[in-house]
Amino acid sequence: MNVVWPVAALFLGPVAIWAYNRGGMTDPARPNSGPSDHGEAAQTIAGGAPGGAAATVGHFIGVPLVVASGLTIAGTNLWVLIIVIAALAIGLLFVFEYVAVSGTPRRVGKRNVGVMLITATLTVLAFDIGMGGWMLLMHFGNFMPSPTDVRFFFLMQVGLVLGLVTAYPMVKALLRRRTATT
Repeated sequence: MNVVWPVAALFLGPVAIWAYNRGGMTDPARPNSGPSDHGEAAQTIAGGAPGGAAATVGHFIGVPLVVASGLTIAGTNLWVLIIVIAALAIGLLFVFEYVAVSGTPRRVGKRNVGVMLITATLTVLAFDIGMGGWMLLMHFGNFMPSPTDVRFFFLMQVGLVLGLVTAYPMVKALLRRRTATT
């Protein structure tokens, strides 16, 4: 989580500080402790931060790769962007789940790896309803600048926030399920 919150600040700005103070802080006496007990809403926001951070890093890696490759589907690179960013975000969120949440990667069973992969996939798909929906709206409304334009990254910040909003119910359900099974 030490990396997640600074990355979340890239698209949340000062709201990331509020979210960290509200639900993202861990107990300093226990370095691997989870979000502090500030209520379910704050813990859900903190639980969604890794997905937003994974999508942010996915953008920073995926957009230049897609633009440099020149790949398109149906004459536009939008579909390739959505697919590549989602795949990167799922991979990054899975790695986060595997390393950070499990605590001891060597002791993670095959079943838990599958659950972590499903969790990462469901979270990113829920996130992409907002993020991908925003990208589609901008593209088909002819508001989307080229990925090489700085305005593109501002619009993607808006999409990342929308992604957090649409992922909130999924993250909440997954956190409840995790709590119920532990």
